[in-house]
Amino acid sequence: MKLSSGGVAALFSSVVAILLFAGGVSTVRAEMIVSPTTIYIGAPYRSIPMKQSQQGACKRACQKDKRCRSWTFIRIGTLGNVQCRLFNEIGRSVKNGCCTSGYKKAKEIVKNNGKLGRQAKRCRAWAADAIKLNTQNVRNDCGYRGRAWHSNDKRHFRRCMQLGPKALRAERRGQRSAINSCISELGFEKRAYCSYFSKIAAVQSETRRKADCRAGGNGLWSTNQKADYQWCLRADRDESEARQDKRQKALNRCFRQKGKQQARTGPCHKYAEAAISDFRNNIRKGCDLHGTTWHNNYKRHVNWCRMNSDKARRREAKKRNLVLKTCKLFGKFKIEWR
Repeated sequence: MKLSSGGVAALFSSVVAILLFAGGVSTVRAEMIVSPTTIYIGAPYRSIPMKQSQQGACKRACQKDKRCRSWTFIRIGTLGNVQCRLFNEIGRSVKNGCCTSGYKKAKEIVKNNGKLGRQAKRCRAWAADAIKLNTQNVRNDCGYRGRAWHSNDKRHFRRCMQLGPKALRAERRGQRSAINSCISELGFEKRAYCSYFSKIAAVQSETRRKADCRAGGNGLWSTNQKADYQWCLRADRDESEARQDKRQKALNRCFRQKGKQQARTGPCHKYAEAAISDFRNNIRKGCDLHGTTWHNNYKRHVNWCRMNSDKARRREAKKRNLVLKTCKLFGKFKIEWR
């Protein structure tokens, strides 16, 4: 069977029409962005010797190579040679008149039925996941920054289209590991703080009871450390600190009133006032020091002073001052001073 030239043309047109309208497959076309005075820093996977006039050939070499994401044409080499360097990623760029560089900008081309190709679908999901991870980064105040940490959907999509599957998997693993580490550290810090908070709350409440203070609302005071710990885990850090400060201010008001009522003269009364002041500093600093000399009972301090010598009184006062200065160290080893 022989076909005329008109018949061949008609057959070719029908084949092209079938190919164009058969499936509506989407493709990804690479647009090249060129920077005249830029050099990319990094290790190229391929270096091609060229002449001064072959800049366009370097650009075309990158366009034809699927591995190539960026290129640099070096007109003035260190040894006088001209090179075309091809990179499989878009690395750090530096302004330099020696070179011309460019990179592929991925662009979606949707045809016929509007369905995205498999790569574009994957990159949409990849970008959405990247935004979720960055949201966790911001919400937990992790402080991560860089090309992978932002909420720009288009930028994430373009980066996904430019990088290969191996690089994308490595970047996503790194992001998830960073977020998990951040949340784990925050959780440990929160538990440690709440343990401290519940312990100080119990000491403040017990001090209020022993000092017979009625300052502050009843909802502030509790000796149940477990309940205070659980409340702190649910509460915000600022809210916890505000509650602790409110209790301390109520205790300070009570101590001032008690001090006015118990104003005395004489060495033993001065000793008792100094001992009570040290006890208040113990509570204020959160030292949790306790024992026979660490209390808020004015009469007990006066009676102890009267039963001991001046030397013993001075020695006891110096010991309390020393312990207060290093209270965190003694509290860490749970040393009880009596």
